[in-house]
Amino acid sequence: MNKVLIRIFRRHAYSSVARFQNATQQAHPLTGFYKLLLDTPFHPANPLPPGVPHPPATTSPTEPFSPNNPTTTADADTRVEKARVVFGSRLAGPGKREEEKRRKGTIIAGVRIPPKPTEPDNCCMSGCVNCTWDIFREDLEEWRAAMNEARAKQKLQNAAQGISNSMDDDGGPSAGGLWEGYDDIPIGMKAFMETEKRLKEKHKTTGSTPG
Repeated sequence: MNKVLIRIFRRHAYSSVARFQNATQQAHPLTGFYKLLLDTPFHPANPLPPGVPHPPATTSPTEPFSPNNPTTTADADTRVEKARVVFGSRLAGPGKREEEKRRKGTIIAGVRIPPKPTEPDNCCMSGCVNCTWDIFREDLEEWRAAMNEARAKQKLQNAAQGISNSMDDDGGPSAGGLWEGYDDIPIGMKAFMETEKRLKEKHKTTGSTPG
């Protein structure tokens, strides 16, 4: 009886091993790229059998501050300053630009005059949504409007006081066009800025977003 049970056990064991080998063998052996993926996996094989929980990950203590640490606040500020040297302050946010205008501006006849804008020299010519030339044109329009308003108020004040001099006599800009005094800007660039202004006004009217 025992011999019969031993033979049955051996037969069952052999059949189980054979089924396991057949299940683990590839029907169509992989070659080339796919075999290379199996031979060199991105992640090491899990040495733990299924059902065994992974050990908790160990956390390293926070490293103390080091001058050699490249991710310090000082280095981040330095990178920002370097970017400003390359791209200039025209790419600053509206709040920072307005603050700079108030700080550098003057008051004439009770009108706050922003600083006269200078031509940008940091345009990347890649069609940015907020191009530095568009910002220059907006600053120029604001400056020209403030100067015209100050000129009109100064004339009224001078007339009331019997004074004949004006901003024009003092060397200030005359009531000319937008581009007066900027003859060195190419005509094509002026046309580009005016076209961009019309497109922005059109998008604002229709409620669409410029592409």
